[in-house]
Amino acid sequence: MLLGISALSIFVTSTGLIPTKISALGVDFGQSDQRALLIVLALVVAYFLVAFVVYGLTDYLSWRVTYDESRRSAYLKFYEQMHASREERDRMRDEFGSDWIPRWPKYVVQPASLLRSAFEFFLPIAVGAYAIFSLVQKQA
Repeated sequence: MLLGISALSIFVTSTGLIPTKISALGVDFGQSDQRALLIVLALVVAYFLVAFVVYGLTDYLSWRVTYDESRRSAYLKFYEQMHASREERDRMRDEFGSDWIPRWPKYVVQPASLLRSAFEFFLPIAVGAYAIFSLVQKQA
């Protein structure tokens, strides 16, 4: 929703095509009504921007808690294996699976996570902020 409303707002401000009439509702907009429409549109974008940041923050915190718990669990399993007897290590290997784990994913996780956060979180925020700026500037 944030990207859709922001794209519409940027289109309106960059082309100057501000509706003067909504035929389906039988509404005509005068010059002052068009300015009010831009303000309302800016407020709608601001609402979706704040909602997006709040939802994104809660998703991030949830992910972070899960991530920290899984790292702690992996560390404890590793610690147990390092201090276990040979027989105990063999039993744990049979229980948890093979010792061989591909190493390349751990090198790709952080760059992929940064790319995803930039694409899914920071890009919509930047577009929304630009839409608000252009609407306010056009209204002034």
